[in-house]
Amino acid sequence: MLRRSLVACVLFAGCAVRTPVPQVDVNALRGNLAFEEVWFRDFTSAPDIPNATSALGLCEGSCRAHLASQGLFRQVARHPGSSSAGGAVVDVHLQALRIVGGAARFWGGALAGRSHMKVHAKLTDSATGGVIAEEDLMGAPNVYGSAYSGGAADRALPEAMGRLLGDWILSHAGRR
Repeated sequence: MLRRSLVACVLFAGCAVRTPVPQVDVNALRGNLAFEEVWFRDFTSAPDIPNATSALGLCEGSCRAHLASQGLFRQVARHPGSSSAGGAVVDVHLQALRIVGGAARFWGGALAGRSHMKVHAKLTDSATGGVIAEEDLMGAPNVYGSAYSGGAADRALPEAMGRLLGDWILSHAGRR
């Protein structure tokens, strides 16, 4: 019994984790949108996070592509600076980032540790300035899958976080 418990602990210690975001039925959401445009302000990061610019760029690009592919919003773009009625503004602040390098993953495998990315996301109504939703979102790929893929899951983390952010925005896009 102890051996089985130990094996289960070792196997499940490397599971992927992410903030649970409810999946939305896009067809049901079409006639019930609270806003028609999604505007992205510049993504920011804590000053002590190295190489955050490229990860944030990949995250934002992935999020915008994910939202545009749904065909729900009239516009998904960078914030023009002036407020626009009928839109929502997305603010994202990177709080933590660790992407295990390829050499570390090659030599250490799963023992090289877990990559992770944590962002604070805020969705604001552009007309009123009221906060629609605010939450910390976190993602971390499976360490064993990252080792098996040679670090591909580690390198894909910013894009995966962008899709998670897009799903989070979609989950708050309906009228209440």
